[in-house]
Amino acid sequence: MMVRKPKQQRAKVTVDTIIQAGFIAVSQSGIHGATTRQIAEISGIGVGSLYEYFENKEAIYQAMNQHFVNDIVDMLRKLTPNLVRLNLHDVVELLLNSFSDLLRRDGGIYLKYVRYSRYSPLIETALMEFAMRYAMHNPKFLRLENMATINYICITGGIFSVIRHLSTPTPNVTFDQLLEGLSRMTTSYFDAEFARLDHVEKPNL
Repeated sequence: MMVRKPKQQRAKVTVDTIIQAGFIAVSQSGIHGATTRQIAEISGIGVGSLYEYFENKEAIYQAMNQHFVNDIVDMLRKLTPNLVRLNLHDVVELLLNSFSDLLRRDGGIYLKYVRYSRYSPLIETALMEFAMRYAMHNPKFLRLENMATINYICITGGIFSVIRHLSTPTPNVTFDQLLEGLSRMTTSYFDAEFARLDHVEKPNL
């Protein structure tokens, strides 16, 4: 936990600097190898000053995770007005492209962090909430009783596939091929569910 929550702008800048240094330290040494001293050195802040804001390394990691999640939520917030008007195939491509850009931003510190860290359920929650917003704007998806299951499979599968691809030095497929495959997989899954539902709802003649 944070020892002292920043209120003044200067303190907020200091905390953000420590968090950014945490991402760099993890990218250099891994989750277990990074130390508070290393984070302090990268941030240019004394170890004593660091402990004024964070109790220990785990508290810094918690703040880093929240920072990462906040950036994903902010990305979704900016994309949502456009995404809800697109067909599902284009939604998957744009969403995963944007997620990839976020992971590779600032020298790929998020990508290196997410490779070492545990997958945050908060990321999944943010994406599931977007999926429900998309369904509200496209009511045909609300017909599906197993919408939550489909979303879970497609979202987690897409996220892990993108992270795995970007983390592999020489992947067997291009990123565009991956996006096309994931988009087709998602649309095919939904199409199959709609076809099954239509068959169940069709009256026997």
